[in-house]
Formats: sequence, structure tokens, C-alpha cells
Amino acid sequence: MIFSKPGRKNGRPGTILSKPHAESQTPPVFNTRSDWLALALVVLVFAAAITRPPDFSRLGLGGSGLADTPRANLQSVAREEVRAEITFETEDLQATKAKRDEAAAKVPDTYRVDRERVRAQLQLLNEQVQLLAGRRDEVAELVAGALRKGPAAESDEAIVAKVVEDYAGKLKEDPAFKSMPDASILAVWLTPSPDSIPRRVIKNNSVTDLAEPELSPLKFAFANDLGRISREGLEYVLTYGVVRPETAVENARRRIAIVRANPVGDQTASEEKPMSEVPTTEGAEDLLNERIIEAARMVAATNPDIPVDWAKLQTAAFALARPYLTDTLSYDEVSTVGAQEQARLAVAPVLIQKQLGEVLQRSGERWTAQSWSDVMTYRAKMEEQREPGWRQLSAFFAHVILVTLIVFYLLRVASLLTPKREEIRRNVYLAFLLMGSVLVAGRVVSYFEPTGFVLPVAAVGVLVAILVNARFAVMVGLMAAVLVSVQFGYGWRLLFVTSAMSVAGILGMYRVRRRGDITRAALKATVVGLVAMLAVTLATDSLTSELALRRLLLVLLNGSICMFLIPGVLSPLERLFKITTDIQLLEYSDLNNEVLGRMAIEMPATYAHSLMLGQLAEAAAESVGANGLLARVCAYYHDIGKIRRPEYFSENQTGRNIHDQLPPRLSARAIASHVGCGVDLAREYHLPNPIVDGIREHHGTNLISFFYQQAIEQKKHDDVRLDDFRYPGPKPQSRETAILMICDAVESGVRSIKNLNEDRVRDFIDKIITSRSADRQFDECDLTLKDLDTIKDAITRRMVTALHTRISYPERKPDQPTVNVVPMSGGGA
Repeated sequence: MIFSKPGRKNGRPGTILSKPHAESQTPPVFNTRSDWLALALVVLVFAAAITRPPDFSRLGLGGSGLADTPRANLQSVAREEVRAEITFETEDLQATKAKRDEAAAKVPDTYRVDRERVRAQLQLLNEQVQLLAGRRDEVAELVAGALRKGPAAESDEAIVAKVVEDYAGKLKEDPAFKSMPDASILAVWLTPSPDSIPRRVIKNNSVTDLAEPELSPLKFAFANDLGRISREGLEYVLTYGVVRPETAVENARRRIAIVRANPVGDQTASEEKPMSEVPTTEGAEDLLNERIIEAARMVAATNPDIPVDWAKLQTAAFALARPYLTDTLSYDEVSTVGAQEQARLAVAPVLIQKQLGEVLQRSGERWTAQSWSDVMTYRAKMEEQREPGWRQLSAFFAHVILVTLIVFYLLRVASLLTPKREEIRRNVYLAFLLMGSVLVAGRVVSYFEPTGFVLPVAAVGVLVAILVNARFAVMVGLMAAVLVSVQFGYGWRLLFVTSAMSVAGILGMYRVRRRGDITRAALKATVVGLVAMLAVTLATDSLTSELALRRLLLVLLNGSICMFLIPGVLSPLERLFKITTDIQLLEYSDLNNEVLGRMAIEMPATYAHSLMLGQLAEAAAESVGANGLLARVCAYYHDIGKIRRPEYFSENQTGRNIHDQLPPRLSARAIASHVGCGVDLAREYHLPNPIVDGIREHHGTNLISFFYQQAIEQKKHDDVRLDDFRYPGPKPQSRETAILMICDAVESGVRSIKNLNEDRVRDFIDKIITSRSADRQFDECDLTLKDLDTIKDAITRRMVTALHTRISYPERKPDQPTVNVVPMSGGGA
């Protein structure tokens, strides 16, 4: 795992694991005028780096002479390549045309009802009705004559009906009535009203006279209703819209819009419907019949007392109107084309994004409509950016605000994620240096490679992870990615890819103890960057395009740069900010080091003790999640101060004990002095600060009990001062130095145990830990009671293993001569 668990405190320098900084009531770290001036300078530098300066020298169109190229030369050959220096959107002509054509195709064809034709057909119908009405006098004479001559026994109605039918038959022979319906239907039209028929006066079974009718002159019974029904039905159908059969077949799948100048009844001025639902001249008969039937029913409802066969009336009205059905819909091309053009204009252009560095027109290739449009749009965008006034100034101030927010966010993150308060300032300035370096490099790179994908932003996060910790590194890496994306035209693709690479590089490391760990982290970041770029390309572009391949190659180059850049700048950063990493600790763990070599020669017993202590401290530290490497290296150097006076320490004495001639207080001072001497010697050999801290803190302020007891026993003149017999301290400040204190006491004292076994070793270690805890030596470090139990178990297992006993092998006795063997002669001398 990269991040430590809650409650588990990993504060090992040089690794990517650390505990969050606990906020206290101490004053803020950045509280001086120089601090605020430095922050202001950082804001201005960052804002200036991400703000693109105006370029007055050229428009980004090279020397192609495009500004002077007339439209007539659209198919001419471009003399130079045009490459985009900004990200901009331009119209995709082909996609826009396809989308607009699709919108135009959805516009229904406009058909208008020909009102003049409707009037003409109605006029013809009216003429037919008037023609029938003009026969009224002839029908009256024939009816009167038939009633006088007809048999008295026959009813008036029968005589009139027979006369009308005969007359209708004769009319059909008249050329003027050839187009009329059949005689039976004409008879319905010519039937007189009963009130207008004269009544016969019959005497002695003979007609003597005709009485005057109630109505005079003769009136047709149904002519008015039939005329109105047929006229209204025909007008409704013709105004509804009738189309030719061939037109209906050709446009069967299209929708049309019917426009009516004078709608009738429930009709609307305009209506849209499929062509298949529009009646043809053949299908219009059904609609006409339906309208006449409906009208006839209404007439019958208003005249319920008239004994009439309404089916005959419907048939008569339909038969008279049917011949005048005709197509009345005419295609309105002007309206249709206008509506389609409006639909096209209503469709917004389809925009595509041109990226930094994308080729808009290649040299030696012909201009196309698309390339011309792209370059013209690009030119307009560049001309906007040429205005150096308020645009550039407003962009700079906007970036100042953005950078200010990021800087204060970084300060807050540093205070939360830095274990030690005194390291906050160092970590912040480290982040500023790395972020500023990548932004300055980005500004330089932007003049040669305008996409930014080659910029090693992931190196920032990986370096911070190695030098500080992973959580702080993730935040710094993401903020660096945001600033770089702003610097390269707010490119979201660049933000996504660089953020993914930074996080992958940071999380790709657990321990960095070899240069190969950095290489593996860079490879992981590269792979994740390539995958992220593939995802972006699949979502927005085509993998087969040249631009997609170019971006993938840039990401690959980015990872390669990180692979070589991180190891190259790591060592200078370690020295500049005085940060000790595991890689540096590994260098100091080399036993051929000069100071360790002196220990091996001048005090081999202390040297052997230090090596054993290193293994013990490393195992104990790793058991509680501390930095085992730091604990081991500190153990190697913790007693280098004894080099100054090795004879004062029992492991280096070969006979006489020098302390026999010294008072206890002076002996205690001599013993305690090896701490100060060790610190001085560490400074002389330029050892890292964590090792110096281990030398200074490995005894804490422990009591040198042996000489203190001697002093108590030999007390002669004055009281014994406890402080004279304590180490100078300070108490352990980290878990590693506290573990070193415990292991040093255990390794030195466990050899005095007689009949050594695991229980006795455990009891001895428990006694050491209890005494140090009672002396409050662990108050200033982060060891918990659970950690102390875990450390005790780890030390016990390691000591029992290291101090195991071997079985004693029995001594072999010399061979005895065999007494029952008789020696033989002749064997040779």
C-alpha cells in the first residue's frame, strides 16, 4: 500500500510514506514579510509563464501568402505548410452539409389547394343544377296534361312519378344532359313538390278540372337540398386537397404540407400529413360520399315528417357531384425550397477542434474547401490574439487569480500532509521549484511543440513522492497538470493525460531504494499515459489519423524523458533541500565507507556491535511500519564518537580498565562524550541529518546507572547530582531513533544473561522497554504501547535466532590396535 493506515504513523525520511501533520496553535509558517514577497514573486512568475505573450511577427500562416490568395485559386497548390499554433474550433464542412441536408430532407413538400380550380368545378356543378331548374316549366305542363288525361282511378302521385320518369328518360337523349346521371337519378331531382301539384276534380269517374295548387308555380321537391348537399360536399373535398394518382405513387413515403387559402368546415389553413393519407381523384369519391351522407342525415333530422327515401337523395346528390371531382393540389416549389433553406440555416455548424501543432494545409498539396475554411478560421482567431491591449492584460490578471488560488491551496495541503512542522517551508519551496521549472520549460517547448504532451509533468509528482511523501506528491502533481494545461490553451486532453501519468508514477512506487525503482515508476506512468491517450483519441478522434499517432509518440517520448530526468535531478535536489532519501541512505550503508572502515580497524568490537545492532533495529522498525533502512544505517554510525576515545569503552579494552583510576562522575562524562564526539565526526564526514539525529538521540537522556551507583556508594564530599550522570540528549524525536535506543540496550546487555532462552530474553527486553518508558524517554516520539509490544516480539525473535546455541559433538578417541590379529611377515618395511 502507498498510503499508511489511519493511526499508523510512517514518518520515515526519504520515502513516500508519512503521517499527516497535526495542526496546533503555533503561529503560521509563512508569517514574515520576506515570505509574502516570495509568494508574490512565485505567483507573478507562474502567471507570466502560463500566459502566452503576443506574437506580432507573424500570423501563424507561414509564408504561404494566404492573405493574398483569391478565392478563385481554391484548387491551387499551397506553397508552404500551415500548422496551428493554438487550439481552436472550425466548421466541419462535410458533416455540416450532411446534417443540414438531413434537416432539409425532413421538411415536407408544400402543396397548395388551387382555389381557382375549386371555384371552376363548383361553377360547373351550379350550371348543372341551374340547367335542371330551367326545366321546371316543361315539367309543370307535362304534369298538368297527364293529370287531365290520366285515368281517374290512378292516384295523382303515381301519374306525376310516371310523367317525371318519362321526361327524365327523354332528357338523357338531349346532348346537354349527356353528362348527367341516369334517368332514375334525374327523376329524383325533377320530382315536384306535392304542394305545387294541381289537384284533379273528378266527377262521374272522369277528370273535369284541375284545382290550383297551394304553391305556384311548380316547385321541385328536393332540388334545393340536393343542390346544397352536393355543392357543400364537393367544395369540402376539393378544398381538403386532391392529388393525382401518379403524384401520390411517386411521393408515397414523403410527408407534405397542405396550404388552404379558404378552409371549409373543420379544415385548417395548413396541415401536414403523409402523402399516403391524401386522397387521389379516385379515393376522393369515398370522402365525397361520406360528406353527402352526413349532410343528408342532418337534413333528415331537421325534417322528420317528410316521407322521403333519403338513400335515393344521397345517391342523387353524389351522382351529380362526382363528375366534378378533380385534383386540386399543386406543388409549390418556391415555398418548399424556402422552407428547406430555413431548415438548413436553423442547423448550427458542426464544429471540430483543431489541436496545437495540427497541420491545416500541407505544402505541395491542393487547397480544398475544408482546408481553406480551417485556415480562414485559424487566421481570424490569430488576428484576435494579435490585439496586444486589454486582452493580454486581462488574461494575465485572470492567471494571477488562478495561480494565487493554487498557491494558497498548496500551502494548506502542505500544512496538512507534512509530518513535521519545520519541514513545511522546505516542502513548499521544493514544490514551487519543481512546478516553476516545468512551467518555464513548457513556455520554451511551446514554441517548438505546441501540444505540450512531451512535457515531463509526471516527473514533478514522482520527485516530490521520493523527497516528501505520496499524498503531498499527488496534490502537487495535479496542480502542476492544471497549470500546464492552462499554459497550452486550456487543453483538457493534456490535463487528463498528464494527471493520469503523474498519479500512476506516484502510486507505482512503494519503496525507492534503487535507481531501477524510478525506472519502473516511469515505465508505469508511460503505459498509463498511452492508455489515457488512446481513450481520449477513441472518444474524440480516429486512431488512424496522423495527429493521434503523433500524440502517442509524444507521450512515449515524455515517459522516456522522465526516466532519465528524475535520477539526474534527484541528487542535486537532495543536497539543495538537505533531504535524505532511501537511495542516499543506501549509499551510506556501504560498509566500505571511510568512517565505517576506521571503526572496523580501530574498534572492531564496536564495529561488530553496530552491524548486529543494524540488523536488529531494521527488523524492529519494519515490524511497526517505520523506516527500517534508516534504523539500520543509524545503527551503523551511532557509536562513531567512540573513535576519539575507544579505550573508555569496555568492548574495546584489552586488559586494564581505565575507569578504575577515574572518579565515577568523570567516567560518566567520558562515556557520555561519545555522543557529542559522534555528532562532530558526522559533521566532519558530511553525514545526512537523519544519521546525525540517530547519533544524538540514541541514548536520549538516559541515566548512566553503573557510574551513578558507584558515585552513590563512594559519596564523600557533596551530594551526587543526577544530571551529571545523564546523557546530553535530546530524547528520541522519531520512531527510528527510539527503536535504536531500545535495540542498543538490548544488544549490549542480553549477552550477560546466563542460561539464555526465549523467556529470559523476552523478560530482559521487557525490562529495558519498561525502564526507558518509566524514564519518559519515548514522550517525544510517536511510539504507541502497541508498537512497543510489537517491537519487543520482533527483537525477541531476532535475538533468540542470533544467539542460538549449537549441540556439542562428542570427542573422537584414537584408534586402538586389534589384539586378535596376528601380524604377517613379508609385507615390506
